[in-house]
Amino acid sequence: LVEAFAERDLRPGMRMRFVFMGMSRPPTETVAGIANPFGYRELSRFRAAVYFPWDMGMLLFSELYNMGVPLLIPSRAWMAGLIKRTLEYTDFGWWQARDESAVAVPGAPKGDFDLWLGPNATVAHVLQLYDLTDFVRWPH
Repeated sequence: LVEAFAERDLRPGMRMRFVFMGMSRPPTETVAGIANPFGYRELSRFRAAVYFPWDMGMLLFSELYNMGVPLLIPSRAWMAGLIKRTLEYTDFGWWQARDESAVAVPGAPKGDFDLWLGPNATVAHVLQLYDLTDFVRWPH
């Protein structure tokens, strides 16, 4: 969707380009991809990042955040929908939160909060777990 928006609505000369990390594609004036490994110097060139989390802990998020790169993240409500649909219909993403990844946590208190998510998780349960991530907790 972002790529279609960029190609359709960004005007050449706007000095704005969407760069997809981990994706190889021929560059245009509005869209490019970086498939090769990149370092902090490369990351520091970006004025902002549109970031779609796909698991509980994302190293690139903390690197960009600590470098001071402004991060645009989907709203909490949108993320709840994305996570819920991902769990229901795919086996991709949110692995750290899935039932299949469940392990006994030593010393974990017994209570109403089940840490792991399955395909039948409620939106409230998804949000309860999502609210524990750095995407929500870190100042923004």
